[in-house]
Amino acid sequence: VNDFTQQGIPFPLNSARPIPIETELFVGTLQLTLKPLEPSHDANFDSGPQPHFYFQLQGNVLQDIPLDQLYMGAQITRPMSGLGRIGKSICDLLLKLLSANIPGQMRYSFGGGEGEDSFPFISFPLSTAMDELRVTDHDGQAEYYMTYRSDKVDLAGWKIRHPFDFKLKRIWGDGTPLQLIIYHQKTTSSPRTYLLQLQLQPREIQ
Repeated sequence: VNDFTQQGIPFPLNSARPIPIETELFVGTLQLTLKPLEPSHDANFDSGPQPHFYFQLQGNVLQDIPLDQLYMGAQITRPMSGLGRIGKSICDLLLKLLSANIPGQMRYSFGGGEGEDSFPFISFPLSTAMDELRVTDHDGQAEYYMTYRSDKVDLAGWKIRHPFDFKLKRIWGDGTPLQLIIYHQKTTSSPRTYLLQLQLQPREIQ
C-alpha cells in the first residue's frame, strides 16, 4: 500500500482488525479480505457465508476535497499486451455489464496514452461505487467510513465470477499487478492524486 513516504509498505490481507495506514491525503484504517481458494489456505478465515471480496476504509481526508471529485477503481501497472480482437470484445462486454450494474459515470481506458494514462484503469464515483458510505465532520476534516463487498470478483483466484467465469490473465498476462485505487481528480483532464493505492500481486494458480 502507498504511504506518506511514497515508498510503499507491505499490507496484510485477511486481518482480524483494520490496519492503520497513512498517505499524503489520508490517515485512517483499512481492511481487505479475500475469500481463500481453499479453507486450508487461511486457517483464521471464517468458513461461513462470506463475500469473495470485502473492503473497509475509515479515516480522515487531509485536504478539503469535494465528494464528487473522488473516485474508486482499479488499474494495472503495465500496458495491456496481446489483447487482440477477441480480448477487446470481451473487455467491452465486461465494461458494459459493469456500467449497467454500478450507478454513476464509469471512467476507463485501455492505456496507451502519456503519463498516468499509459496504463489501463477503470473507476466510478466514490459516492456510487460503495455499498456503504458515511461522511462526517471531524475537527474540520472530512471523516469517511466506507465498505464494499462483492461475490462477482475473486481476486484470490485472479478471475471474474459474474456474469461469467473469466480469468484475468487472459487480458492482463501472467504476473501483472493490480492496484485498487481511490483518487481525487477535478476534471478528466486534471492529474490524479491518490488517497489510496493498494497493489495486489498475483501468484500462479495451480
